[in-house]
Amino acid sequence: LGEQKAAREIKGLGLNAQVCGLARVLQQDLDAAIDSDVDYIHTFIGTSPLHREYKLHMSQEEILNKSVEAVEYIKDHGIIAEFSAEDATRTEFEYLKDIYSAVEDAGVDVINLPDTVGVMVPASMRQLVSDLKNVVKIPISVHCHDDFGLAVANSLAAVEAGAQQVHATINGLGERAGNTSL
Repeated sequence: LGEQKAAREIKGLGLNAQVCGLARVLQQDLDAAIDSDVDYIHTFIGTSPLHREYKLHMSQEEILNKSVEAVEYIKDHGIIAEFSAEDATRTEFEYLKDIYSAVEDAGVDVINLPDTVGVMVPASMRQLVSDLKNVVKIPISVHCHDDFGLAVANSLAAVEAGAQQVHATINGLGERAGNTSL
């Protein structure tokens, strides 16, 4: 409830900014973000084999269906939607293409490519974004973790390949080793 109150108060300041809520693809998370009166919802679910098998205990089809349902629900409420395939950089490329294409068809506004455990190097990130640009026609965003000190370099490589948005933090703050530093 504190986060919802804070989101509403920030929105009430009349800033020249979009207030974004982060929500798993779960109904209660999506409803909490919607009830916060945010302009934008970033929803996500794990897609890598490790996430599917050990974290979620779900099949590729179940994850894809939940992703599409979440995006449709957000769009049915007239809210901008961004979708992340959590742990995308360790997800099979064919499945990644399927899930991003499905949420694009469902109306998502932006897809996000998270390097959840910071395993990428710039050349690989550049190639992955370039390959995805051939699959989806909507903006691509990136979210890089700094486990090996490459979050900024990977984000810049993604931009060079056509990513249009980078998630960045002040001083690289974020879980484990941090995220891309603004």
